[in-house]
Amino acid sequence: MRIAVSTGVLLSSVILLLAPTIASAQDDETLIRLGLRTRAFLEQLAEREVDDALDNLLTNSPLAHDEQQVAQLKSRVQRGLEQNGQFLRVEPVRVERIGTSMVRCIYLYHCRDFPIVWRLIYYRPTEELTWNVISLHFGLDYDSLPANGSASE
Repeated sequence: MRIAVSTGVLLSSVILLLAPTIASAQDDETLIRLGLRTRAFLEQLAEREVDDALDNLLTNSPLAHDEQQVAQLKSRVQRGLEQNGQFLRVEPVRVERIGTSMVRCIYLYHCRDFPIVWRLIYYRPTEELTWNVISLHFGLDYDSLPANGSASE
């Protein structure tokens, strides 16, 4: 009887110790997947496929509901890419969880003249739904970048 109780306590302890590892592995998978999705979007921009890149990124996103705003966004992105020189490379700065339902991706889109900072927020209200972009910002705001950022991509 005493052995069974000890085994039960031991098993419970092992499960409690492994629970953070399992959650952490799921987080890592999500961060990697959304980081790769962001990189694919930026690399498609590098091919000057602005309309397709944004349409793909905003699939199922509430941001896609306002066609006029999407058209304005496409125009702003096109102008921004043209103003900063030839594309060189994409660099992840930070991919991180914000609570359990949001992920922030910060990337540098390196161009000959200036790098463009891209910030995307993905949101998933429940585990049954997919991750969708709910916020997208780009510009030359370097002061707000995290120092020594480490990406999880």
